Amino acid sequence: MTAMTDKGFVLTGRHVVAMLLGFFAIILAVNIVFVYLALDTFRGVTTEDAYVKGLNYNETLERSRSQAASGWQVDLTATPGAAGAVTIDVAVNDVAAAPIASLAIAGSLRHPADEHLDVPLSFAAVEAGLYRAEIGAPTRGQWDAVIVLTGEDGATYRLEKRLWLK
Repeated sequence: MTAMTDKGFVLTGRHVVAMLLGFFAIILAVNIVFVYLALDTFRGVTTEDAYVKGLNYNETLERSRSQAASGWQVDLTATPGAAGAVTIDVAVNDVAAAPIASLAIAGSLRHPADEHLDVPLSFAAVEAGLYRAEIGAPTRGQWDAVIVLTGEDGATYRLEKRLWLK
C-alpha cells in the first residue's frame, strides 16, 4: 500500500523491487548490444590458421627466396579518381627492366580492421607490363593490397602493400 504525503510519493517494497529489476534489465540489454557489436565487427583474427602457417614457415621462407631470385620488379600505385573511385596500377618488369606481359593477376584490397569491407580486385592488361584494376569508392583510410602474379611458366610473385586512400 502506498501513501501520499505532502512531500510526494512514498516508496514501498514493490517499487524498490521493480526499480532494481528495471536497472538490471537495462544493464543486461546494453551488455547484449555490446557483445553483438563486438562479435559482428573485428574478430581479432589477423591470420587464419596461424599455427599451420607457423609449422610451414620454412616453405614460406623458400618461396620468399625464390621470389627475390626471380628478379621481377613490381610497383603498385593507387590513384584516386572521380567520385571517390580508385585506380590501382601494377607495373611488372623483369631483371633487364623489360615489361612482363601475359601475367595472371589475382588480388584484393583488404581492410585491416573489418574483413567485411574487403574488395576483390579484377586486373586487366593496359599495355605490356601494366595491369589495372578500378574499384568504386572504398572507405577512406588504410588498406592492404594483396596481389599474386602468376607467369606463363607458373612462377608466382606475391606483393603486399599498405595503402592510404584519401
